[in-house]
Parts: sequence; C-alpha cells; structure tokens
Amino acid sequence: MNALPHALVNAAALGTWPSGSLPGALFARVAPFAAQMRFDLLTLEQVRGHSRSKIADTRTLVEFSAHPASASTHRLYAGRNANGPMDLPWLDVEKATVIGGGADFGDDTWIALDYRQTPEAPRVVISTLEYDTAYGRTAEPARITWLELAANVSNFLEMIHPRPK
Repeated sequence: MNALPHALVNAAALGTWPSGSLPGALFARVAPFAAQMRFDLLTLEQVRGHSRSKIADTRTLVEFSAHPASASTHRLYAGRNANGPMDLPWLDVEKATVIGGGADFGDDTWIALDYRQTPEAPRVVISTLEYDTAYGRTAEPARITWLELAANVSNFLEMIHPRPK
C-alpha cells in the first residue's frame, strides 16, 4: 500500500474530503467526457483497502492488470512486469491507489493517485474510454486511457473546493 498524501489525510480529518457524489462538471476542463457524470470519492477506510467500494477500488485494477486482455484494455501494468518505464496513458497498479470513481454502475471510470513521478505528492489521474476523434465513436477495440486530472492532491482539493476570490 502506498502512503497516503498528508493533504488527503488532513482533508479527511477536517471533514473537507467530500462524502456523496461530485458533479463531473468539476472535472470537465481536464476531462470533457466527465461533464455529464457523477463521481464518488472513497472513504479513507476504502482507500486503504479495509473495506470494499461498490464503485471502484485498487484491488479491482490489480485484478485487471493480472490478465493480459483486461490489462491491455484498461492500460494497466504492474511495474515489476513492465519492459521499461511507462507513463500516461498507462497506469502502474503497484504505484497507484484508487480514491474514487464513476458513481453509476458500469461507469468503469476510476480516479487514482499515481505515485510514479512524485511519491510524496502523487498526481491525481482519471480513466476514460478512448474515442476515435475522426468519427466520434469509440475506438475498436474499446480501450481506457489515463489522463492527469490534477498535479497533486492539494490541487485536486482546490478543484473540488475552489477558494472564494
């Protein structure tokens, strides 16, 4: 288990880590596909893997990475099995922790901490279905791509709780 960033732990302790659904419109600037979705963030107990989530969890991504077909579809790998360093749009499940996902069954959208670049302040990434932009339809076969949502947890918290100007 990757160490949770202080910003996330502090937000949970202060009650600023959201419970309930977040509107996808908060993420639309970075991930336009999310605008019409709802997202739930996991509790710290779920993030740490002490209880399962109905929407998303790290264990699910680890299971997907263990099977070549689902690993390829979801662009997942386990660092020890990689033939070299990989970055986005791929996710290393050994250096990732799921913190939330699409709130509706079947969304198959995850929000995760990606510890590959800065283990002390991991970036926040989101998965999305890859689209064929030339035709506006899903690429065949459908694949997931990972995008940077925020440079770190503090920036993510600012995104979901903007400070008044």
